[in-house]
Amino acid sequence: MPQPSANYLFLWAIALIVGLTLSVIILGEIIYRLQYRRLPLAATLKVVRNMVLPMLAFLLFLRYVLQRPANDDLVKAIQTLFWVCVLHAALSLLNAIIFEQAKADTRRARVPKLLIDLFRLFLVLLGTAIVLATVWNADLAGLATALGVSSIVIGLALQDTLGSVMSGIALLFE
Repeated sequence: MPQPSANYLFLWAIALIVGLTLSVIILGEIIYRLQYRRLPLAATLKVVRNMVLPMLAFLLFLRYVLQRPANDDLVKAIQTLFWVCVLHAALSLLNAIIFEQAKADTRRARVPKLLIDLFRLFLVLLGTAIVLATVWNADLAGLATALGVSSIVIGLALQDTLGSVMSGIALLFE
């Protein structure tokens, strides 16, 4: 593979500096306006500005300015963090769209916070497993089998307690 010229690396460095700076400033202004209007989308844009953009800039810096290979452990670690941050931003957007904008007398507004947090935890674990499987080429079949067997054992051991909790959640919905 031929080595890129110094101009190519310099252009990538300048594009990252200018692009990150402009995007942080623009997102800051949009967040300020959304917070002024008390719109819940501001929290999602804060996650994008504070987590996703820096991880993306660092990943691009490693790959295109420092010329680190894609199979390098540091690049894979930053790529994993980047995708976890994207997952967090997507879940924040989903929460803002579905639950934060719900009217007070609707069914969406009455969903218990515990149920929302459990569903979010499930999605985070699922997304993290997908990221680990794709970025690190990890075989998660053994882990999935172990989790399935252990969840059956725990479910059978806590059958009465979980039944009571589910009854309580059913009562909250009614």
